[in-house]
Amino acid sequence: AVACEPMRYMVLAQTLARLDAESSRLLKTAELASLLQRVMGESPDLLVPVLQLATAQLGPSASGIELGMGEVGMVGALADASALPVADVRTAFARTGCLGLVACELQIAGAPSADATGGGAPTGLTVSEVLGTALEIAFTSGDGAVERKAAIAARLLRAASPVERLYLVRTLLGSLRVGASEPTVLAALGRARLAHELGLSDGEPLEAKTARAAEASVRSAFPRLADLPLLCAELLAGPLASLGERTSPRHGVPVQPMLP
Repeated sequence: AVACEPMRYMVLAQTLARLDAESSRLLKTAELASLLQRVMGESPDLLVPVLQLATAQLGPSASGIELGMGEVGMVGALADASALPVADVRTAFARTGCLGLVACELQIAGAPSADATGGGAPTGLTVSEVLGTALEIAFTSGDGAVERKAAIAARLLRAASPVERLYLVRTLLGSLRVGASEPTVLAALGRARLAHELGLSDGEPLEAKTARAAEASVRSAFPRLADLPLLCAELLAGPLASLGERTSPRHGVPVQPMLP
């Protein structure tokens, strides 16, 4: 296995911001493919974590893993992180209609501030740390779970820059809304793998016919696995041309039509 370098969460947050600002699905696909190609080349072990955070899905749809962070808990987390009264956070939420925007606007002592672009300087937060914290929140249950989830989220928010806070909050609420749908993700994976195999530089265009064939290869393989981590593992295990041979149905893994 190729050892992976830590990937800063800022890299993902900036990609999410570009997806958020783009209305064209084709351009969203190209933007996401560019990030995934970079991950395949620099940190292949992070391909699944990046996709989990880019889609706000911590596991396959059949796994039952849910973030479980509601608006009440997030209001508490933002109040804790900013040392503001809960009522002030609720007022800001009523004004903006989006807790992510509230998080982006908050002044948090010791947190990185926005730079000239409004995004903020890169922080020490990594993709692995953010995913680990999201899973910690997802598996927190029992008495006082709402308060404990809020405390965990506040710890993460205090370490984040404004643009990171925007997408951290949306991710933890399970409402990213940046257009990283399943079709877009599968198409981006196909394009990224092809560009990686061809050794193309970031932004170097793919030939349209081969790009469509790469997308089709991944789309046809996914229903046989219905599991993004398994699909990513097979994508990284060999050439795209033989992906179909490596993605036969697995025992205990329902094919997509069987899923609810």
